[in-house]
Amino acid sequence: MKKNKILLVLMSGVLTFTAMPSVYASNSSEILTSEKANSDYQTSDKSSENKLESTGSLSSSQRQQTDETVTNSINSENTTSSSEIINSESDTETTEEINTDVKEKVEESTPEEKAVEETLANLPKMELRPELGPGYYEVEGSGSKTRSKRSLMAPTAMSNSELFLSKIKAGAISGWKKYKVLPSLTGAQAVLESGWGSSGLSQSANNLFGIKGRYNGQFELWPTLEFLNGQWVTVNAEFRKYPSWKESMEDHGKFLVDNPRYYKVLGEKNYIKATNEIWLAGYATDPDYPGKLQRTITYNNLTAWDKEAFGNVIDLSKYYTINPGTIVMKKDDNQFSSVEFSSKTRGTLQKKGNVLKVSAVVYSSNGTPRLKLTNGNYLSASKSIVLKTVNTAANYYTVNPGTIVMKVDDNQFSSKEFNKSTRGKLHEKGSVLKVADIVYSSNGTPRLKLTNGNYLSASKSIVLKTVNTAANYYTINPGTIVMKVDDNQFSSAEFNKNTRGKLHKKGSVLKVADIVYSSNGTPRLKLINGNYISANKKIIEKK
Repeated sequence: MKKNKILLVLMSGVLTFTAMPSVYASNSSEILTSEKANSDYQTSDKSSENKLESTGSLSSSQRQQTDETVTNSINSENTTSSSEIINSESDTETTEEINTDVKEKVEESTPEEKAVEETLANLPKMELRPELGPGYYEVEGSGSKTRSKRSLMAPTAMSNSELFLSKIKAGAISGWKKYKVLPSLTGAQAVLESGWGSSGLSQSANNLFGIKGRYNGQFELWPTLEFLNGQWVTVNAEFRKYPSWKESMEDHGKFLVDNPRYYKVLGEKNYIKATNEIWLAGYATDPDYPGKLQRTITYNNLTAWDKEAFGNVIDLSKYYTINPGTIVMKKDDNQFSSVEFSSKTRGTLQKKGNVLKVSAVVYSSNGTPRLKLTNGNYLSASKSIVLKTVNTAANYYTVNPGTIVMKVDDNQFSSKEFNKSTRGKLHEKGSVLKVADIVYSSNGTPRLKLTNGNYLSASKSIVLKTVNTAANYYTINPGTIVMKVDDNQFSSAEFNKNTRGKLHKKGSVLKVADIVYSSNGTPRLKLINGNYISANKKIIEKK
């Protein structure tokens, strides 16, 4: 059977062990156990979970010991393959094989190694779940699996993550003002190190970062392995106990300030650099630790905390942060080829009234919301520039038509919110009205604000844009007309030399079937003979 080497790490008397070469192994947690913990497991639900300690809270001297021990452990030829014990499958054959292997190994080991092997053999079996993040283990006990207190690195619901972040935000921002630790970094570390506030320490001692020692004399004892008098023994170590998470957040900043090796982290405003520097300084050995922090920051938009701490606050209430689906331009503004807006990425101008489809809301590097359009470009998500509208907005006028004519009978309203209490007088088909502006109802439906102060539907099935001089034309079917001057009829509503037909002499009497409009909104008279003639009152008159 292939044996994985186990790293037994002395961290100021604390043993951290992990199966290599898993990239999750180095940062997750120490596995803690004691006879007291095993006894508590049988008597109390709260203490039945194994307590695990984050390696992220070690002092400088502890980090140095850790590095030396890791190196020695890797080079040692006699390191016991205890990962077989921890990660073994439950079938009888495999268990017997592992026990036999361990027994043979113990006979060849030094007294110190024997002590370690005996301790590890009595630990609960743990199954590493790297897909759930560092620090997550399934602990076998009394025939059933339970979650360890150290971990739940992913929240069970989005509301849980939002609640956790809301509780630590003020402390993270305060950490910048007092210690110059980037708020997004502090927040992301709190998420990873405490498992969204679900770890044992964060629950019982308000210790989000697993920092050892005492806080104003307050501490909790947690079982851990320490190397004393030449052998590994299980003892209870002191971990700082805080009145609330707020004090834990502040103490995290003080911890980084008190340890000179983190000097490059302090004052760094770029979260990419800050997350790399804290890793390089030895906060964690997991090679993906910076990546995990960065993904936590970007996914949860924690850079917005940084902006707030720097005094450059982005008021997200003024932006669309949920995909509006369909938007209309409230003013002229450029689209961009990248989420980062600059002169190099500036694209075409989107005019006021343009209706656009949005595929997603994304964020720039400084946390500013952007709208990713279905055309692949980006637009500001500012509510002062764009407005969410109905998906059928293309069927409405969203650019002021100026003058409209009623295509059907329809009521005007005293408010842009249309209901029976705001309904006003009826405008009959053919009525010509002046439009002052385009406005929108509370659900984003376009309305025409008339110059008389009332509101009308902007639906193109109800109203039609017409020429500003429409009052000089017949817009209601006159039935029978008389030619006031000589004028041609046309084969189409679009008048040009190609569609020009015969001349109707002054005094000719003609029958009108309907009023129609050219492509630019000019009224035409559709004759019963199928041809078209001008509806201008200077050319014809109702008989």
